Amino acid sequence: MSRLLALSILVSTALTGCGGSGSSDAGPTPPSPAKKYTFEFVKLTQDSKSECTVFDGLGQNFDTKYFAYNVQPQRIEIHDGNGSYSKELSSENGSITFTVDDVPDGGYVSIIDYRAGSPNYQVLSIQKQLLGDYLIRLNGDSLNTCYSKGKALETKSGFASILVSGLPVNYFQFETGFVTTERKANNSVNISAYADEKVLAKGYEGDTTNLIAYAFVSELTANANDDLTLINGFNDSLNWSTDFDLNDLDSLQISIKQGSYTYPWFDAQFDPATDTKTAFPYTYEESEWLYTAMGTTLNWDFKHNSAFSDTLDASLMVNIDSDVAPSISKNGASYVFSAPGISSTDDLVQRSYYYTETSGPNSTLTHVIYSVPNEDGEVVIPDLKLDRLLPITATSDAIKVSMIATKSRNTDFVESFMRRFQPLDPNIASFPMNEDSISLLLTPAEQLEQRQYTKMHDYTIVER
Repeated sequence: MSRLLALSILVSTALTGCGGSGSSDAGPTPPSPAKKYTFEFVKLTQDSKSECTVFDGLGQNFDTKYFAYNVQPQRIEIHDGNGSYSKELSSENGSITFTVDDVPDGGYVSIIDYRAGSPNYQVLSIQKQLLGDYLIRLNGDSLNTCYSKGKALETKSGFASILVSGLPVNYFQFETGFVTTERKANNSVNISAYADEKVLAKGYEGDTTNLIAYAFVSELTANANDDLTLINGFNDSLNWSTDFDLNDLDSLQISIKQGSYTYPWFDAQFDPATDTKTAFPYTYEESEWLYTAMGTTLNWDFKHNSAFSDTLDASLMVNIDSDVAPSISKNGASYVFSAPGISSTDDLVQRSYYYTETSGPNSTLTHVIYSVPNEDGEVVIPDLKLDRLLPITATSDAIKVSMIATKSRNTDFVESFMRRFQPLDPNIASFPMNEDSISLLLTPAEQLEQRQYTKMHDYTIVER
């Protein structure tokens, strides 16, 4: 009996521990909510409205101001990894929020825009791996309500003035995030800069490219020569090298970073015929240097950006193995964009562009796709099924690919790459192949921060 009683007590205790009111077991942990993304849509116009966010020339032409209005895309479609239609999303009041689970793995979000009644389609497709919270510029009719987020950063204006002592400096050039002045025999100029930005002053011996001195001016004044900054000479120079043929190199541009801002410094000189590379002026007083090398090899244009300290060896982060142009084909039920001959051990992001048109009736399609190419250099094209506007009907001269290699394919860097194709003029009727008809924007306050971030990144861009 005693053994049965003991067993009964043990079972009762165990049951109480499992489900009794004093239990500390709260059951299985609920799954984390799916990650959400928000797209906001704007149209930029030159119509003035004080409460709208102002985009000053999209970061490239500060004389032109564009005002942002909310706008709706015509359609937003989801396509799977094979490019097949999955479903449609609905936006409201110029924005849409969706979850990562709305998009199949390897699939796309496609923004389809056109003017009401028009057969001219503009489409931007972004692969799931590259999704983020994006501000997107469209070309359709606005909702007549202002987009008012991310107002511009504060700026300052005034005279930057230089004092010369004991140096043969008699020509000057001034640099800020807004402007690069011409070289002139004027030691004091009226200039604009961001509120916390210094002005780089470069001193030359005569009206030549012989850079012999520099200074960073912190304070701008109301009058010329009110507050003089002493310009410093330097005796150091830095040699540079490269692991590819100088005949492939068009330019090597040196930049210098001071605080949060990056300034043009010097265009390095070289002679491909004699393999002569001229050293450039350098100072160990500054610690953050960058270079950009640009050129063409095997009909691929390249641009490489990298930081350096006291050694500069210009090289690329991709292998360019063949002179094969990008093409579009059909593989089974999928349309495929191929860019063979480009490989990298680093992360790749690709912009694929094609344009096609039909006649009787006339209709056009401009389609830009941002994606991660597979190991064969291929990208699946979302099948839009638009009025016989098939990808394989695009001619070779209406196909373009741009690819970037980076060690860190994070959201900021991906967004910066996509923003590289922002139009200079968002109000023209049609856009060249190197500009996105539907493009990503950053608010003015974010533009500078991201530009500063990516300048310090190592990356290579190739395109043709």
